Amino acid sequence: VIRCLSNKERIPERIFYRVGVCAARGVPKFGPPIPFPGIFEHNDLFREWILKLLVNAELATYYSEAITDHLSASFEMMIGELTDKFKSSNNNFTSAFNKIKSIKHHLR
Repeated sequence: VIRCLSNKERIPERIFYRVGVCAARGVPKFGPPIPFPGIFEHNDLFREWILKLLVNAELATYYSEAITDHLSASFEMMIGELTDKFKSSNNNFTSAFNKIKSIKHHLR
């Protein structure tokens, strides 16, 4: 959770953000840690820090049980579709190859 601090809390000409993290159950902890009190000035260091936090947050969700189950099911379905396509195209290839072989045999 990121929010811009109100005008009362700001120093004129400078922008600050208060940052907090919440995650769904089952999502492992991720970093970088938020230093106390979780207030950052809007600058390049904050931008780099928040990007690291967001990337790590996304990666952490991939390790949650709900996501891994869903990804496993999707992966199995895609592999099944690929093998079915390969089998059908392989059968077409085999039958075409056999036709060419028989034509070559007749030409001899």
